[in-house]
Amino acid sequence: MIDVRPTALDRKWDELMTLCSNEAEFKRDGRHPKLVKYLAAQIAQLAGELGFGDDQIEQREFRAVKDGQHVVRLLTR
Repeated sequence: MIDVRPTALDRKWDELMTLCSNEAEFKRDGRHPKLVKYLAAQIAQLAGELGFGDDQIEQREFRAVKDGQHVVRLLTR
């Protein structure tokens, strides 16, 4: 039987992707500059915790290897 429950890494990855999506949407629309700044700080903190380097965080270059629905490895530098 395959475990389909998200792992802690799955949840953190999903949170990071959601933060990035929201940030991009608000930037594109030119709305809520304070919220964009807050989202950027949240992204930097979470991405740092996940092991992404400063250049990856700055460029928003986050990659993960998945096996089915689960993240098995993050491509960090």
